[in-house]
Amino acid sequence: MKAYAGNHIGGCGHRSPLRPVARYVGAFVALIAVNSVSVVAACGHSAETVLSQDGVPQCTIVVAEQAAPAGLELARELAHWLQKITGGQFNVSKELSDQAIVLGTWDQWQASLNVSDQPPDSPEGYRIRSDGKKVWVIARTELGLQHAVYGFLENLGCRWYFPDPVWTVIPHSATLVVNLDQMASPAFGYRRIWYGWGPRTEKLSADYQNWLKHNRQLGHFQVACGHSYDSHISPKSLCRTSGMVFLCRGSSPAISALHI
Repeated sequence: MKAYAGNHIGGCGHRSPLRPVARYVGAFVALIAVNSVSVVAACGHSAETVLSQDGVPQCTIVVAEQAAPAGLELARELAHWLQKITGGQFNVSKELSDQAIVLGTWDQWQASLNVSDQPPDSPEGYRIRSDGKKVWVIARTELGLQHAVYGFLENLGCRWYFPDPVWTVIPHSATLVVNLDQMASPAFGYRRIWYGWGPRTEKLSADYQNWLKHNRQLGHFQVACGHSYDSHISPKSLCRTSGMVFLCRGSSPAISALHI
């Protein structure tokens, strides 16, 4: 992505540079990015599109008439963050206007697009394309759409480094212009970085869930991958077949084991 000076965001398939907060923070976010999405350039079909001019929104956020509640909530979240960036209040509508940020799945909007505008054919694939009047934020599924919205905000410079608002970085620009044609899909079907022993308070749990969403973690291929060995392989069968001695809690063998 070629980043223009000032308030113009543009390009094809490349992320905005990370702010130099700290060397280890950059490395941590790079680890998330590597495990989150594979970004592919889709150049040649984009044009500069004005989202805000001097703090006045130049477009509406539009969802499909048949949008699910989750889609409407994503539109409201996008409006919230765009207001933080520009200072302007972006409206959410189900009526397609001439100038709009259009959110939805390919099935919802394919009648308004060309076949060449499709997102990647994967459960979480999405495409973001500006055409001069509209920004199309289109995905294969609602989960992909969630990733697309936060991928779009990442292109605008938003960052959620760690699970607490103090680590949120939102740029401020009253005038916002984008020029994007970007496709992305996960490199892995499930991505997760978690706390040892889990979040301990309700606030920490809520902050952590938001952080997962903002950084496009988790995925369509749900995996029980933490302290779950004994849910896949019976400790009793291992004891019989491999000579493992299990430490017991009550009458049930625990997965902690000594090999003899």
